[in-house]
Amino acid sequence: MTLLGAENVERAGRNIDGAAETMSRAANTIDGALERHAQRLGEHVGRTEHALQQAAQERPTLRDYFAAHVSIGHGDDTDLTLSVAKQVMGSDPPTPGNLEWWQEAEARLRYAKADAMLKARSK
Repeated sequence: MTLLGAENVERAGRNIDGAAETMSRAANTIDGALERHAQRLGEHVGRTEHALQQAAQERPTLRDYFAAHVSIGHGDDTDLTLSVAKQVMGSDPPTPGNLEWWQEAEARLRYAKADAMLKARSK
């Protein structure tokens, strides 16, 4: 082999070594990026699973459904009168027109009716 041929072979070898080193660095960079992406994806999946579990625990029960849909105050025996409210609350309203007291009375009446529906349903 001539001197010129040997130099070309040596230069080609260095180019190949440089290319191999560049490819190795690129592979390491890609591996690191994939690892970080997998970690973020795992965190996202974990948060999603937690949110789904929480939503499943917070969904309304049949009792809640009945309480929300029971008929209250349509001018018949389902009206929330003062005497019914006092009976449900166990006391007079603290001040005239106390909205929170009336809302609590209505909620209690709704759940009392829902409980009666569930009881009747089980018979």
